[in-house]
Amino acid sequence: MERIKMYGAFEHSKTALRKQLGITYLGGIKQSAKMQYSFNNGTLTYCLYLAPANMADPDRTVCPVSATCRDYCLNGSGRNRGDIIGRGVYDSTINRSRIKKTLAFWNNRDVFMELMILEILSAQLKAQELGMDFSVRLNGTSDLNPEDFVYQGRNILEWFPTVQFYDYTKVPSRFYLIDKYKNYDLTFSFNGYNWNACNAFLNRGGK
Repeated sequence: MERIKMYGAFEHSKTALRKQLGITYLGGIKQSAKMQYSFNNGTLTYCLYLAPANMADPDRTVCPVSATCRDYCLNGSGRNRGDIIGRGVYDSTINRSRIKKTLAFWNNRDVFMELMILEILSAQLKAQELGMDFSVRLNGTSDLNPEDFVYQGRNILEWFPTVQFYDYTKVPSRFYLIDKYKNYDLTFSFNGYNWNACNAFLNRGGK
């Protein structure tokens, strides 16, 4: 009943929103080996993949602490690696799609968020139909603060308070999120140079 009420709060269909943004989908399930592994072990995960760092816009970044990792980003692995080799970084089919989604996040946030919420609802329903656990990863190839994913005055963690969200980050200022939101799990990333931040995270019970 709660899900039906949530669907009724939106004016547009997923098809109409995707058409408005010029994309075929925003996020999805089983899009990578890691997501498939989770699926095989009983958890259906909705994951969003954006263009990393400042690939979409040289003046804006979705990875604020990426100086040591952008050259080795997983964005260039898997199926995308072959596409990049054949077409180039900015002409690969996957990167062009991720760039378009990232620009939608920056420039058309309300439409982006309405579509993402509807896609998460659909994925959650799919998980329930399959009898599986459900989780959401907002940053497959980005490192954005979940509080930036805002629609109608609520961030995405507040829209889905009973859904498990998780992320990896290199941004120490995000530590407070795991105390503020009970449905958010955060893993801090060691980059070879940030041991003090890692140690601070471990000392507060992080991982």
